[in-house]
Amino acid sequence: MRSIVSFLATAAVFAGLASAAPSIKHDRRSLVEREGVVYNVFEHAATGAKIEFVNNSGICETTPGVNQYSGYLSVGTNMNMWFWFFEARQNPSTAPLAAWFNGGPGCSSMIGLFQENGPCKFPLGGSSTKPVNNTFSFNNYANMLYIDQPIGVGFSYGTDSVTSTETAAPYVYKLIQAFYASFPQYESRDFGIFTESYGGHYGPEFAKYILDQNKANAGEKINIVALGINNGWFDAKIQEPAYATYLYNNSHKPLISKSQYTSYINAYNSKCLPAINTCYSSGTNSACSNANNVCYNAIEGPLSSVADFDVYDVRAPSNDPEPPETYVDYLTSAAVVKAIGAKSTYTECSDSAGNKFSPSGDNPRSFLDELSDVVSAGITTLIWAGDADWICNWYGVQDVVNQVTYSDQTAFRAKTLGPYKVNGKEGGQFKTQGNLSFLRVYDAGHEVPYYQPELALQAFIQTMKKGTELLSGLDLAPEVVADLADVRDFIVEHCHNLKQKTWQRVGLYNVYLQNKRNLRLVTTNCAVPKAIYAASAIDSIQEMCSAGVEKLLATAATAATLEDVCTVENVQSALPADGDILGINLLPDTITAAAVYNASTGGGMMKRQEGGSTSSATYSYCNVTVSYTHTGKNDTIPVIFALPQPSDFKNRFYLSGGGGFSLSSSATGGLSYGAASGATSAGYDAFNNAYDTKVLYGNGSINWDATYAFGYTALGELTKIGKPLSQAFYGSVNASKLYTYFEGCSDGGREAMSQVQRWGEEYDGVVAGAPAFRFAQQQVTHVLPSAIEQTLDYYPPPCALKKIVNATIDACDSLDGRTDGVISRTDLCMLNFNLSSIVGESYYCAGQTSTSLGFGFSKRQAPAGSSSSYQPVQNGTVTAEDIAVAQGVYDGLFNSQGERAYIGWRIGSELSDAETTWDNDTSSWAMNIPSTGGEYVTKFVQLLDLDNLSDLEGVTYDTLVDWMNTGMIRYMDSLQTTLPDLTPFQSTGGKLLHYHGESDPSIPSASSAHYWQSVRSIMYPNATDEEAQEAMADWYQFYLIPGYAHCGSNSLQPNGPAPEDNMATIIDWVENGITPSRLNATVSSGDYSGEVQQLCQWPQRPKWSGNSTDFECENDEASIDSWTYTFDAFKLPVY
Repeated sequence: MRSIVSFLATAAVFAGLASAAPSIKHDRRSLVEREGVVYNVFEHAATGAKIEFVNNSGICETTPGVNQYSGYLSVGTNMNMWFWFFEARQNPSTAPLAAWFNGGPGCSSMIGLFQENGPCKFPLGGSSTKPVNNTFSFNNYANMLYIDQPIGVGFSYGTDSVTSTETAAPYVYKLIQAFYASFPQYESRDFGIFTESYGGHYGPEFAKYILDQNKANAGEKINIVALGINNGWFDAKIQEPAYATYLYNNSHKPLISKSQYTSYINAYNSKCLPAINTCYSSGTNSACSNANNVCYNAIEGPLSSVADFDVYDVRAPSNDPEPPETYVDYLTSAAVVKAIGAKSTYTECSDSAGNKFSPSGDNPRSFLDELSDVVSAGITTLIWAGDADWICNWYGVQDVVNQVTYSDQTAFRAKTLGPYKVNGKEGGQFKTQGNLSFLRVYDAGHEVPYYQPELALQAFIQTMKKGTELLSGLDLAPEVVADLADVRDFIVEHCHNLKQKTWQRVGLYNVYLQNKRNLRLVTTNCAVPKAIYAASAIDSIQEMCSAGVEKLLATAATAATLEDVCTVENVQSALPADGDILGINLLPDTITAAAVYNASTGGGMMKRQEGGSTSSATYSYCNVTVSYTHTGKNDTIPVIFALPQPSDFKNRFYLSGGGGFSLSSSATGGLSYGAASGATSAGYDAFNNAYDTKVLYGNGSINWDATYAFGYTALGELTKIGKPLSQAFYGSVNASKLYTYFEGCSDGGREAMSQVQRWGEEYDGVVAGAPAFRFAQQQVTHVLPSAIEQTLDYYPPPCALKKIVNATIDACDSLDGRTDGVISRTDLCMLNFNLSSIVGESYYCAGQTSTSLGFGFSKRQAPAGSSSSYQPVQNGTVTAEDIAVAQGVYDGLFNSQGERAYIGWRIGSELSDAETTWDNDTSSWAMNIPSTGGEYVTKFVQLLDLDNLSDLEGVTYDTLVDWMNTGMIRYMDSLQTTLPDLTPFQSTGGKLLHYHGESDPSIPSASSAHYWQSVRSIMYPNATDEEAQEAMADWYQFYLIPGYAHCGSNSLQPNGPAPEDNMATIIDWVENGITPSRLNATVSSGDYSGEVQQLCQWPQRPKWSGNSTDFECENDEASIDSWTYTFDAFKLPVY
């Protein structure tokens, strides 16, 4: 039992507790039964604290023999703090104790329990009624205590008097002391604090408070040994500029241009930094609160909306379903609430609790000093960060850690990051010095344990073991360079004449003469052993040098260094001469060249790159900028190239497509393939502007230069420049073929098709995903769902539409021969399932409020000024009107004469374009016109500089057809991108890999099937179906991806396969002659996780039979007919 007297001394710091010791009382333990649930009650005499909990509820932890307790700790008058405790699965009697806190401020630690590191979890797309065991739970090693604080968060309830991190610490301290009083067997154990996000404030402050109380109350020490903080928010002064740095430099998805980056850094220096300095110098609440608002408005807010990305995982769009929120519904279940002993309604993130931190200006305040104190006290400290998170990104976190003041700070800062491995596989980069470690985790968003659970558990165990198993930092051995000074003069004299032309050709001659290191290149390519030099065998050297000239041309790229080649002079000598590219004049005086070393960039579109590399790799390259002008035209078009270091170059040139109305602004996409690559400003500063902002000079006036540039010319010109530049840069003009590739999805897929159609002879291999071609029809189709709703005068609740989609998936799942949650045959679904059968089925969706940065997930809350939307509880049954809307969307557009105008989305696809919005004024659902389609109508058809249609008054289905027809005719030769004669591409040996998610909710997958059929009919008009298919398979292959959504996985069909090796496939096809017959796609979740499916080449369709582990590819005429369309609403052919 803990000392009553010293506990009394500790208790004096808490409001509401007596200041003088009462007469000695005895602790009380009792059992109370309420509504069939037995509660354990412990009342601590010394403090008056009361603990009430349920023993072994059977919820979450189901491992036999592992105990759990859940309930409340009273930490003050009407202050009931929720806790959930789980014994260690192994050796609980000796295992350490760790406490987990989520951030916010004001977010529940149940997030960590159910989404990250607790004993159970809900997989994406899994049941909401039954969590599954978490193999990598932190209680595999330690006894785990999850705490909801401050009051009002999660299941905690009562009076919340916490207004800052500093005022939160005493209550957390009291809870831990009271926990020890109730469970004294844990008080001598090693104790660790683990937290994330706003835990960058919580963790250092809570740990320091414990250390301070340990000194003040020697008899009641908490044996704290470890602190771990995941993607923490520590110091605004250090981390605010990292918002811009990360978006510009991150390896997953760079989202801003160089000029945008510079602009935001200037905003930080001129606005944010002065406000933070005032906060730090004055320390007043008003100054710090002002700094919070200034920095949000200048940096964080605007940057969060520069593109559609999830601020907690930049790899995903803003509506990313991961980590899944399924557990929230689970914790609102009456049966679960009763079983665990909860007495309040669960709140994932409490607005009221979080908002109390704002007046104190807690958010921008620095906790770097507290962190330094904790590290200096000898506490083993791990600061780790998932490298796909933006909101508390690893760039800023690493900058913070490098500023920690402790005895080993100088040595820590000097260390470079080394590989961090799990089971022999590199999962991140780290450095350690003394008791401080920093770990960057590859391919992980804000909640690292969710994305990389095995790595997270390993790091947790290593930290709790007080560093006894932490790897030491890496000390790289210096490069050993042979000293060739003794042969320098000889080489120059006897190889000089032979090499001079060669060196000039590759732009290295001057460097060769000036830099001794290039002698290594000469000796390599002349194949001259040192012994020959010593023997002065001049004739032998001359002969070898002569034989080595051609070899030098072929291998100079791998023998030279980046420093050698990345010079303005070398780039200038590599530029195509005026007249080499018809109509283009390059401007040598505009060239810049800068070497970039070990950059975390270069990943292509798919998850796995050639050779199995991932986006976690680093690359060194030459960043080149140059401008050109069109002959006779007073314009200037800057372009950027990323040229890999010579040893990485594999004789490839690569371009990637963009998305929406934006061309790709990143020039580094080819680095992972050993390819030079580029990006273009397209004449309208496409690095900083989307094309839709430049399509009009003003109302009624089209910017045709920008339109053609976006349509196809800018990328074609970029390739025409980039190919000869790359060859000459590396000196491979005559040595080997340069393989040229293009890869893109969505509008990037349209861009890929534009290059095949318009510049086909320039490319060897093209990967085109879900192309947004047939631009007029495609864009106006986004307006169709709203037009259907207006025509029916019915606006369905979004929950009803979700129910229709999910019910359709359930009904059609097994039609392909296997039940796996995936509609692999939407054609069979169309032929065999009637949507009307769903009428009367019930649906329920909880009410929700969302903000621009999103609450939940234990992240930092959005500060004041962010926008929010509200959806009430949706509880009802599917009606005939709901079905009519869904059926109309799936059927596609017809005019009033019943003639088809365009394709609908495949049955079972998400009905996102039909989703309505809640009107608070009328308390009803209202039309929500997708801006993707509305903006096309206003700017491209009506030629009005408006971002969306305000309404659809007077609009009929015929109006939509007219809009399509106008756009098709007006932009036929620029944006439609449907030329079906691909002879120039095919005849020069080009290979086209075309894929489309079968359940794409944005671009109907049948649009791709129709284009394949158009090419077949134009290029092989007299061939039989079998002959045409065989001929096309030699150079153009099309694949439907079952269950796949728009250029990514489908949250409604998460068990479907995803194509991850497309570039490796096209490279094998082009360079090695390995023609694919099927397409590799990998299942990432569900019962078949890890399965690699060999997808069928169109027009064959998959069908499982019996218990087979693979499907057959069958020809099904009835099914193929369901993919075949005639667009008789138009007089012109629609390819």
